[in-house]
Amino acid sequence: MIRFALTGDGSDSATAEVANRPGWAWVRYDEEPHKVSQVRNRIFPGIVPEVPVVIGKRYESDRMVQILGINEALYDMAMSEGERISYLVAPHGPTHHALLGTDPAEIDVANILNGKCRATDPESMSVEVEAVAYFHNGKRETFGGGGVDFTGDDPGATNYQRYGLVTFDVREQALRKTLGLSSPNTVPATPPDVPLWNIPIAVVLLYYGMTAVTVDYIYDYRILFPPTGIYQIYRNFNQFMHYNELMWTRHLTGEL
Repeated sequence: MIRFALTGDGSDSATAEVANRPGWAWVRYDEEPHKVSQVRNRIFPGIVPEVPVVIGKRYESDRMVQILGINEALYDMAMSEGERISYLVAPHGPTHHALLGTDPAEIDVANILNGKCRATDPESMSVEVEAVAYFHNGKRETFGGGGVDFTGDDPGATNYQRYGLVTFDVREQALRKTLGLSSPNTVPATPPDVPLWNIPIAVVLLYYGMTAVTVDYIYDYRILFPPTGIYQIYRNFNQFMHYNELMWTRHLTGEL
């Protein structure tokens, strides 16, 4: 069941959040304007009072109701111009929700934080990679991120360029760089191949005399979905290598 309410407990408090209870907000239901209730508030941290909201269960299995979004039909009527300006994101944000919004956001892979490669601050010949969450051997693993240094990796000749590939080695659990071949500036540089057991992160264009890697020279190389069947290929290869190691061990011990 969907219900409508105004946030806040009716006081002059600057926030509708419940003190010492993060993720909860005070609301007053339309049919019970003189009664205050607490509901879950997962999507609008710091929500201000007097915001018309829609409340209910997101899924039937949920135990508690929560704020699902802004009651946009009443938003302009219920708030002053100053309140609208101070809380402009509240009615706009939910419209970009993939399922509940009227204007779902098209998210580019460059806006995804997992494994994102960025320039250092201040800029240098190194790049930084955000934490990486990935699957290996059927299990979810995480890597805390780190840096990759390209000092001294420029082509070494005037008017030449090359790509430096940044990858994450899932077996070594470490960031890795692979340098491509140098080519004249008049010829497009070719990125090096991604090494086996590595997840591509980014390619960095390196040119002669480069003193700092800026965002303009970092190209996102991540993919959201691996090629069909690649996990099975890795799995079969891993099993094959394990079999060879097992046979070699048995040979060394005289079993074979």
